[in-house]
Amino acid sequence: MIARQYYTTTLKRTPANSINLLLLMAIAFSPLLSYFIVTFTSVKSGTYVFNMLIAATVVVLLLEAHKNGGLRFPFYLRYLGIFALYTIFSDLFLANKSFTFTYLFKNQVLFGFLAALVIENTWFSKPYMKKLTSYLKILFWLSVVVILIQQTIDYNFLLNPHSLEEVEATEEMERRFSSIYSYLGGTIYAGLTVVPILSIIIAENIKRNKPAMVYYVAGAIFSLINKSRWILINLFITLFTKFTLRKTSLVQIFRLVLMIVVVSFATSWVLSYFGFNIDELVAERLLETKHGGLKEGAASTRLLAFEIFGKVYPDNPVLGKGNLSWGEGATGDKELTALLKGRSSQIHVGYLSLFYWYGMLGTLPFIFFLWCLMKKLHNTAKRLDYWGPYWGMMGFIVANLTLVHLNMNIPGLLICLAYNKYYEQYKVVQKTEEAPETPLTVPQYEV
Repeated sequence: MIARQYYTTTLKRTPANSINLLLLMAIAFSPLLSYFIVTFTSVKSGTYVFNMLIAATVVVLLLEAHKNGGLRFPFYLRYLGIFALYTIFSDLFLANKSFTFTYLFKNQVLFGFLAALVIENTWFSKPYMKKLTSYLKILFWLSVVVILIQQTIDYNFLLNPHSLEEVEATEEMERRFSSIYSYLGGTIYAGLTVVPILSIIIAENIKRNKPAMVYYVAGAIFSLINKSRWILINLFITLFTKFTLRKTSLVQIFRLVLMIVVVSFATSWVLSYFGFNIDELVAERLLETKHGGLKEGAASTRLLAFEIFGKVYPDNPVLGKGNLSWGEGATGDKELTALLKGRSSQIHVGYLSLFYWYGMLGTLPFIFFLWCLMKKLHNTAKRLDYWGPYWGMMGFIVANLTLVHLNMNIPGLLICLAYNKYYEQYKVVQKTEEAPETPLTVPQYEV
């Protein structure tokens, strides 16, 4: 049974809540903080350190919960927790990885669950969220400026020396730039942070009747310089933050088309001003004309994923084969490598890799997690007409159609959860600020 939780002035000021708020701020600035962590320590990425911070915060949270009446535990978290436990079981007993201290603290699925648990048990005040929004705008603009410098002046600028493979391509249009995120996790962390942050910023600006066009232009510049198709797709998804589907009309469609045209021309002009050949990018990177077009390039890689999946999945349909190729203690999947014959590095569709690695038993909790999470975000968005977290998180689901990334422990995704939690809490307890002495029972918002 989920324990009841009472939000009073005292509870808001507990050490646990203060530490939770500090952790979220650290997560928001983790791309920058990771620079100092990698520069002045022997670690290669900031994720390991931030996972230890999350673990310490969870310990304090559990102690506080034991004293004050339990934890808030929405359905989506239960399924994510089950999936995290299954990945550990799979690693230890199917992939034969060693259960070491390093393995545990590099388990991103587990720490994505723990970070989400912290967020769901945090009280966010209006002044705090206002400051966080201002900081996110600074982080967003810094991300855009740095990636512009990497493209036009020095591709080694603020690049993690342990991530040189990102820019080692001989042809310029094949170089992937990840701005300030190479110290945290590279291109995937860049795309799943900048684009969700953009969705949050747009939603906040809409609430305050502030312009959004310049942020879309900046987001398009970032996405094009990064050169990842999936990030461009996610950028397009953020348009629904401003133009919601339930308000569809001829006027709305006209505004959407007009905005796309204006953003496209403005982006093209800015990139041309900096000497960036956008026509070459579209031809060589996005359409892959040198590799026979999308039919022979990106599409062929995804078709290959389905072909190989059909051959290997039936061998281990229930438990899966285990993630032999990636992560701490991975030894390599020789059978899969032989079948791929150098045409790809893995089954390049996230959901197919999910079934292959973890089987039906591990996949179902993950699918239920996504379903419950998106339903929860949709409920909040529909009630308050605030779509930032919903469309920001939708990018995570869509991204796994073209890449493989199954964990939530990324700043942009966790920030979406935080904003949803704030507006969810604010809707139910909107009079708490005016009457702070009155204890209010907060529903669990189960979905």
